[in-house]
Amino acid sequence: MRSEAYRLRLVGRLWWANLCFMVFPATLATVAAVCAAGKYKDIAAWLAGGAAVLTAIHKTLKCDEYQAECLRLSRRYQGMATLADAALESEATSDGLPSPQKVIAAFSELEESATAVLPDRYLRAAERSIREQDERHREDATHGEPNRLGRKATA
Repeated sequence: MRSEAYRLRLVGRLWWANLCFMVFPATLATVAAVCAAGKYKDIAAWLAGGAAVLTAIHKTLKCDEYQAECLRLSRRYQGMATLADAALESEATSDGLPSPQKVIAAFSELEESATAVLPDRYLRAAERSIREQDERHREDATHGEPNRLGRKATA
């Protein structure tokens, strides 16, 4: 669920923040360069200044670091979920898989090391998304429809 929550965070508001604080300033700077090459030097100065202000805000808010941490945590939580599923399905730990207790300890360490704060609404949205996915999978199974992987394999 946490992996999905961080993924939603990255494609949600942070996508719009990237548009506002990275794409828009780059566009402004490009237009400023074009204007400076022509006879619109005053407009070019304002555009370049606007781009600089938006870029400074992006740096001050440490957006790149936050997004990198969200991506790292999303991947780590997904990996831990896969490992936990495998450990729970395997009765013996002799096959190289850690015990469920070790997975829980690793999860706890990851929780303690996380520096990207995740608002509760993203956890709720992730829970809702996972619940809807599970319901779709159950419906597919009860209607005798092959899952997505089965459909792709036969195509």
